[in-house]
Amino acid sequence: MELQRRGVDTTIQECMAMISNKEQKSLETAEKKLKDILSKNKDFVPALVTSALCKFLLKKNTDARNNLKIVNAKEY
Repeated sequence: MELQRRGVDTTIQECMAMISNKEQKSLETAEKKLKDILSKNKDFVPALVTSALCKFLLKKNTDARNNLKIVNAKEY
């Protein structure tokens, strides 16, 4: 709450908390939020990695691998 009041986006952390729950409904909610983030910025690495984790837990391995391939192709 404190970070949100200061204007910090905590969506990724919220999604990680939902993913750690490992319940189907929580995973689907996290996947939807991450999809919204990635629709605005398709190269946002924290969202890509979190989305990959979520998709692996949802048994969408091909989609998860595609997210990780995008991250791997990045130059740092």
